[in-house]
Amino acid sequence: MPVRRRIRAGGVVTVVAAIASLIWLAPSGSAAVACPSSAGRAIANAPDPVPRAQVVFRGHGSGHGLGMSQYGAQGAARLGCSYPTILATYYRGTHVATAAMPRRVTVRMTENAQVASVDSLTGTVSWRTGGRTVHVQRDGRVRVHRLSATTAELLSGTRRLWAGRVFGGVLRAIHRGGIVRLDSGTDPYAKLPMRLRRDWIEFRVDASGMDAVKVFEDNGGGRAMDKYLLGLAEVPASWPQAALRAQVVAARTFAVKRGGAMLPTVAHQNWDGYDQEAAAGAAWSNAVSSTSGRIIVDGSGRAIDALYSASMAGFTEDKVYSWGGTPFSYLRAVNDARWTRASDNPASTRAWTVGFSRRRVASALGFGRVTNVFVFPRGDPRRLRGVRVTGVRGGHNVTEWIPGFTVRNALGLPSPGFVVRNNP
Repeated sequence: MPVRRRIRAGGVVTVVAAIASLIWLAPSGSAAVACPSSAGRAIANAPDPVPRAQVVFRGHGSGHGLGMSQYGAQGAARLGCSYPTILATYYRGTHVATAAMPRRVTVRMTENAQVASVDSLTGTVSWRTGGRTVHVQRDGRVRVHRLSATTAELLSGTRRLWAGRVFGGVLRAIHRGGIVRLDSGTDPYAKLPMRLRRDWIEFRVDASGMDAVKVFEDNGGGRAMDKYLLGLAEVPASWPQAALRAQVVAARTFAVKRGGAMLPTVAHQNWDGYDQEAAAGAAWSNAVSSTSGRIIVDGSGRAIDALYSASMAGFTEDKVYSWGGTPFSYLRAVNDARWTRASDNPASTRAWTVGFSRRRVASALGFGRVTNVFVFPRGDPRRLRGVRVTGVRGGHNVTEWIPGFTVRNALGLPSPGFVVRNNP
């Protein structure tokens, strides 16, 4: 869940080299020594709703509640904490290390489109397929139109610039250092139009339609992963450098875990291309370059699934409580109340309260009737069992333990970071 100026709530590419020969980057220097513990007294609950509801969820934070709190990292950096310390606190039993990166990173921008357009804003665009240049775009707009499962055409207005077979199903718009604007009427991620820089866009044509995929590759212009990260729009560049570096390393780890095949939305990470790069400036660029190649690894040297969201507001959650299933050693509950208090975490997500009738809770969770909802307090190891719901399902009296994130989604709550009060 990205934080930008305000709150807004982590093709298959193979990693060429395995993550090996990892170099441990331990926290060092006065910042690490001065860093205070993340823990602090519990953040107060928001007032209960008026009139009083039958089932009241008293909560904190927003998003899935797992891993790093972006606002918590901001507060930690203000208190003098280094980025390795921030990451090691939120991801238990891990450290920062240098590792091999995917040599190519892709961002899928459209799916199953028929038409897309590329505006050349600076430089030229070389359109190529099958190793052959079919058009050179020096300015203006070119539309690429899928004709069939194997053919396409390039248009300028009504004028056809080229038409023919798309060899290997890929037509490339190579713009290297130039800036282009990609647009399409098929925009499943609500991200277009978007300005893009470096390397190329691939238009992948097949029987189902045409996908537009932004491609970064290791070359003289830099590492593919770092070029991708320059467009990441997760936190304001005005934040302290330690917080920016923590965000970059968490985001790089998230992308490495997925082999460098990314989506531009918060389903993966919020990515705004060159618009973000131009707006963020030197501070963000420095955070990317100064941590190049560094990711978060577990005790066995493997990249973790570095989940993060905007606000935990006092306590992160354990993966087992939120999602159930197998525990992840690095996604454990962490008290971050002190760091939260030092941050700009807004009151609306720092503490919230929502009330429902028992009938509404029963309907949302698939019960015929609900008599009681209970969850252990944040930080209590028994919380891992989930949310206990007692009532009637299928004509039988039952007591079920339901993952916190499932309850959060069913009732539309800001996060799974809640406790519950039952009223008459």
